[in-house]
Amino acid sequence: MYKLLIAEDEELERIALKKIIESNFSNINVVNSAKNGEEAVNLARTYMPDILLIDIRMPVKNGIEAHKQIIKFHPTIKTIIITAHSEFVYAQEAIKYNVYDFLLKPVSPSVICNCIQSIISSTDKITTTVETPFSQEIINQCLNIIELNYLNDLSLADIAQQVHLSEKYFSRYFKCKTGHTFTQYVQMLKINRAKTLLLNPNMPIFRIAMDLKFSDSAYFTKVFFKHEGLTPRQYRQQYVSNKL
Repeated sequence: MYKLLIAEDEELERIALKKIIESNFSNINVVNSAKNGEEAVNLARTYMPDILLIDIRMPVKNGIEAHKQIIKFHPTIKTIIITAHSEFVYAQEAIKYNVYDFLLKPVSPSVICNCIQSIISSTDKITTTVETPFSQEIINQCLNIIELNYLNDLSLADIAQQVHLSEKYFSRYFKCKTGHTFTQYVQMLKINRAKTLLLNPNMPIFRIAMDLKFSDSAYFTKVFFKHEGLTPRQYRQQYVSNKL
């Protein structure tokens, strides 16, 4: 199932685009819709969609600026920009930022569907070809996505889909290149963040566990001790003692 995000400031346009996509694609989930560029960036960070359908002229942040910001944490997203003829000269700026396509208003449902189908077909072709070992660039992309989204219920399958590889293949080569499983790497990020938060003596340990998406304080303590050889409380006390 592919995830698609719509960004359009006109409500009727958002509704129409959603209806077109849902009536023509059974393998696409329209995860949400944004009414301005800033909201599009925030929703893209939350949902990590495969496809972004975005208007170029929107309040707060225009479509080009939103796309440029999104690809910093989601470099494999396929962005389709919708633009009017008079705005096309501005849209050309986005070519160097790997925009997938421009659709000129007024745009027909068939043109929208053909463009989206082209993305799906090219993605399916990539995932069904013989997989080759990771390049360092792909590993860096994966690490960047994980580090920016590890508190957003990010899964191994999500990352594998972003780089168009099978989950099994991604898992094996991720461990080969990093020395850690995906779960271990996410836990390391959480523990490193916890160590920073523990330096604030006014922040309750249960709150840190909650913010880092641990199921409860006991499990947080168990994982922290496994990594650091100290409980969170002992780590905090050690820091306070060293300051005295």
